[in-house]
Amino acid sequence: MSEESQEHAERRCPPASYRDRRPAHEGARRARTAVSYTHTEWAEIVVAAAREQRKPGAWVAQVAHEAAVRGQRGALASRSEVVSLVREMAQCRQALVSLGNRLNAVARATAASVSPEAHRAARALLGVVADQIRDVDRTMDAARARLRS
Repeated sequence: MSEESQEHAERRCPPASYRDRRPAHEGARRARTAVSYTHTEWAEIVVAAAREQRKPGAWVAQVAHEAAVRGQRGALASRSEVVSLVREMAQCRQALVSLGNRLNAVARATAASVSPEAHRAARALLGVVADQIRDVDRTMDAARARLRS
């Protein structure tokens, strides 16, 4: 290869860089804002970006974007909170299974009997079941609110 064609090839092929470059079809990033950091903040950003083999500005952009998406989706910050919510939902599921079993028992008892006492007892039990379902619903609403916070 001649010296002239080698120089031409070097100009056409940019050197390999960090892996955070966007594909050409997504277009270039636009500068939207300027952020100022203290020396300590910048040092922490540089270290964190280096750990992921990224440029500090690209790392900050990615982390900020992920935080915004998490905020909209309601993603959780810690594993312990996820484990706690999974445990709560499993308990709610078990409560619903138990309530379903009780409803089946009430249905069998009232179908087998035509006495007014059986129907009154079934109605009272259905009231208890309805209260328990409302409790499970409130627990699930609280879990959903924690997911979104």
